[in-house]
Amino acid sequence: MSVLLLLFLGTLGVIYNSSYHEVLERNFGMLEHYAQLYFLERQPGEMELPGENNPAANEPPLGDTPAFQLSTFYSVAVSGGGNILAIDNPAGVYENALLAETAAEIIKHQRTQGISGRLIYLVKEKGGYMLVAFMDNTIIGESMSTLFRYTLAFGSVTIVLLFFAAVYLAKRIVLPM
Repeated sequence: MSVLLLLFLGTLGVIYNSSYHEVLERNFGMLEHYAQLYFLERQPGEMELPGENNPAANEPPLGDTPAFQLSTFYSVAVSGGGNILAIDNPAGVYENALLAETAAEIIKHQRTQGISGRLIYLVKEKGGYMLVAFMDNTIIGESMSTLFRYTLAFGSVTIVLLFFAAVYLAKRIVLPM
């Protein structure tokens, strides 16, 4: 039973860890895509006029995946002197002051990507200003928590059932002796 328990815990750890890192890498990829599409003059998702000079013209369209379309992105553009040039806060879930303060803290510590509270972030130099792009990670975090709870609950039930099966089989094997 101890071997089964170790196998279960190892499997749980591998499943959870690999799922978490896969989701996190996908989210950082979407942030990277958002940052590439961002221009101070034109926010991602805004329509452009035909024939407009657009450096991102060769990029796939913004709505290329449902995950990208359904994700909530926030951004803070900061000048080299530390002045806020623009704050993109489409959902209004976070206050502009909090986004600006978080961006300033990230730039101050020279971080390039990471997690701050329920936001994952990516910092990009955009030629004359720094872009701190954020993505709300609340739903992903809750999904990972749910995955962990269900895996732990169903795995625990399975371990208990295997324990009783092992006890029953051990008694049957030893009975003839």
